[in-house]
Amino acid sequence: HDLIDPLERLIGKGDHAPKRKLTQFARWWDSLEEPERSGCVNGMLESAWFRFVSATVIVGHIIFVTYSCNWALEHFTEPPPLEHEIVDTSCLVFYAIEILLRLIVHKLYFFINDHAAWNLFDLLLVFVGCVDACVFWIVRGGVGEGASGSSIAWIRMLRVLRLAKIIRTLRIIMVFRQLSMMLESFRQCMLAMFWGLVLILLVLHIFSLLLSQGVSDYLIEQGIHREGNQLSGEDVDIIIQHFGSVLACMLSLYKAVTGGNDWSMYYDILRRCGRLYSSMFLGFTFFFTFALFNILTGVFVERSVAATLPDREELIFEERNRIYEQIAHLRELFTVLDTDCSGQITKQEFEQHMRNDEVLAYMSNLGLEVHDAELFFRTVTGDSHEVGIHQFVEICMSMRGNATALDVQKQLLHSQMILDFLTSWKEELRPLNLLVSRRTTIWHFLVCWWSKLGPPPPPKLGPPTNEMP
Repeated sequence: HDLIDPLERLIGKGDHAPKRKLTQFARWWDSLEEPERSGCVNGMLESAWFRFVSATVIVGHIIFVTYSCNWALEHFTEPPPLEHEIVDTSCLVFYAIEILLRLIVHKLYFFINDHAAWNLFDLLLVFVGCVDACVFWIVRGGVGEGASGSSIAWIRMLRVLRLAKIIRTLRIIMVFRQLSMMLESFRQCMLAMFWGLVLILLVLHIFSLLLSQGVSDYLIEQGIHREGNQLSGEDVDIIIQHFGSVLACMLSLYKAVTGGNDWSMYYDILRRCGRLYSSMFLGFTFFFTFALFNILTGVFVERSVAATLPDREELIFEERNRIYEQIAHLRELFTVLDTDCSGQITKQEFEQHMRNDEVLAYMSNLGLEVHDAELFFRTVTGDSHEVGIHQFVEICMSMRGNATALDVQKQLLHSQMILDFLTSWKEELRPLNLLVSRRTTIWHFLVCWWSKLGPPPPPKLGPPTNEMP
């Protein structure tokens, strides 16, 4: 989207075919996403041991390059020994194999994935290293046959190509996270650094115009271009050296505020031109030292802090480690609470240890506020009088900390589910309720009717007989 939106504003939204094709290409390019890679080669490249080996080779190569540079300075009249080139070639072979394996795994996504910049950087260094090796063997053969003008030209070219080994030092940044964080901070500050440089040049230019005008008027008043001037030739040379042009004046002001030279010397020169220009110079030093530098420092610090904020993967990793650490602490605490080593925490054990202030403080530090030990234990275990340590840890992890918005929404959802269940149950019981109400009405009618008629008369009993009733 960072590519598409400016492109649409640039080419417009017309119906011309080239514009549509260009927009379609930009959308296609923006939609490219490398699929997840798998396999033995990808597993090897992403493994910790391969990264360790790669970092070891890079660090070792940097140390060897430093040694070879020192050797060349101490033996500048001698050609480099063959052993140095063998070590360089061996490291170059390792880098080339690594690049080849990454090309096999990522294919064309090697040039457009998230690590495309470093991939192209490595590819360029390997290419320059190959050219360097070829030039070395050509030069070595030419020196063996006798030095000539062409051999000297090849040697100069070889010295230029040797700079690639120095640039490879930047590759160590990807090995250490702190270095890569600093590089990212520097990259984030590049734009602010550019505009800071523009602001510094603008301030220097304005004050240089004012001060150089004062110096010019002073020289004219002293009449250095006519007879009778009161300045010696040495004084004139000093003034011309430091304030003879606008660029020289800008450089002098920059030296005065950055420690390149003592500002008192420039103050003594400008004091001859008048109090106005000397006061203006003091104001310049105060503004530059206490205002402009602090403002630029604040801008750079803000950008650097924003660049060093952890990314999403790092936040997930840190949160997961924090949860694992809290689980380990809770398991250790509940193991101590299990005095009989049964693997179960009983209600009596829990209430007994909750009377200890140190245990309460420790649980509070883990995010568990236990104000009522009996209620807490019943909340965790329900009607049971004992619970396993692992189950107790899992339930306590879900209860730690304050209630979040998700917990509130969860309770609202459960309440709504209970309400829906009761409502549906009420609808299902409506026919039974109607039947019960009808039977209640009939029973009430019978009771009322019975109360009005009175009880039935008792049966008349005859004389006793021997017959069975």
